[in-house]
Amino acid sequence: MTKFIRESQEILKKYRNTEPRLLVFFRGLCLSILLVILLIYCIILIFFIATDHPFITKVLVPKPYILAPVVKISSQYEFSMTCEINYLDLRTPTDEDRANCNKYIVQTECNEQDPNNTFNGRCVGLFNPPIQDKFNFSLPDKRYGISFLITITDVAYDATNDNGMQVKAYDQLFNPSQLSNSVRKTISRLDPYFSDRLENLNFHIMGYHQINKMYISRKIKKFQIPTFFTVLGIPPTYFPQPFIESNYESVQVPGVTSGFAKTTYGSLFVGTLDWTEETQSELR
Repeated sequence: MTKFIRESQEILKKYRNTEPRLLVFFRGLCLSILLVILLIYCIILIFFIATDHPFITKVLVPKPYILAPVVKISSQYEFSMTCEINYLDLRTPTDEDRANCNKYIVQTECNEQDPNNTFNGRCVGLFNPPIQDKFNFSLPDKRYGISFLITITDVAYDATNDNGMQVKAYDQLFNPSQLSNSVRKTISRLDPYFSDRLENLNFHIMGYHQINKMYISRKIKKFQIPTFFTVLGIPPTYFPQPFIESNYESVQVPGVTSGFAKTTYGSLFVGTLDWTEETQSELR
């Protein structure tokens, strides 16, 4: 007759027979306590990893080319916009320069004004170069900016009831209107206020018969995706997203604006003098 032997049980039985029961009990108790301590340590470690606030390292990388931003202009009145390319050597833009610039303008579209939100304009115009064109500011070509001329086309325009035009700028590769849902969700999980901060940072107001200048700097934020393995020395995983920061100037120069037609709302220069790209990396 065949006899089946459970090897693990036999080993444990022999061990108990060769060791005092009290010693076996205390060894098992110590092992259980060590396992509980290890479990608590892992839970605490995971908690600190999940709630730890990273610090940022910054590296500046020289760049001869900077992607031109997407520019969004909105108003409660109908308007049109044209543009031309500006050069560091102050050369006069050619007809070809104007054509190459104006082909990226999406002319104004107007909707019904929301009575509960009269500040945000109902009419929106865009300078929106496609990503695949890689339209940029170029240091070798001395192409450093774009000048926009804004013209009022609304016969009902009333300067005394004008809240100004809203100007927003976005990186070509981080345009909120073109981000996929997966990218939105990932950014919201890593930094819930990142998009809102950029909206406020690059939001400006342009007034009637004013000369406006916006200088941009391009940056890349590398979000670190926190994992347990990072603590063990395994290189972290990053989620990089480009963005821009802008400095804005708005002035009235009578010697210039006196030559504006009544229908000319104002001018807007958008460009850069910062030929570097700042990489911001999260470290924990």
